Amino acid sequence: MSRQIVVVDVESTGLDFALHVPVEIAWMNLTTGEWGCFVPHHTDLDLRTAEAKALEVNDYRERLAHLPRDKGQRLGELHEQLLGNTLAGSNPRFDSLMLRVAFTRQWLSPLEPWHHRLLDLSAYAAGVLGIPPSELPGLAAVCALLAVENTAPHTAMGDVEATAECFRRLEAKAVAS
Repeated sequence: MSRQIVVVDVESTGLDFALHVPVEIAWMNLTTGEWGCFVPHHTDLDLRTAEAKALEVNDYRERLAHLPRDKGQRLGELHEQLLGNTLAGSNPRFDSLMLRVAFTRQWLSPLEPWHHRLLDLSAYAAGVLGIPPSELPGLAAVCALLAVENTAPHTAMGDVEATAECFRRLEAKAVAS
């Protein structure tokens, strides 16, 4: 059986995986259609060390601060979804490092349950669309090139849905050519 592709997006308190933590995680399994979105456990100390700009971009205070924090069940479900499968995203390296932080905090092992090769939307789009590898496009640029609307940018689920649709359209183009 081939590996399933699981698109993941993580919104966090900042960009330093040694200091910051996830505050919203969304995922979608492109093979099964299963998906999830949740606020992982984080502490008040995590918020005190957060980058103000990060919380502004992901609109933490308005969208996420009042939501219940996952006690590990939904994170465990994502861990199982990723087991042996391909982690994909618009920035899968960052997301994988932030997931590692979340899995470590919940004592989930292995810390990196996914296949060792990550599926990066930018690299895939560059290959399919003939974009030079020195000019890898971000999610907004790929969405524009493929006429995909990201209805909720900088939210985990909005970015997952847009990324998933971009992967679907790119796969259709690759198969057609």
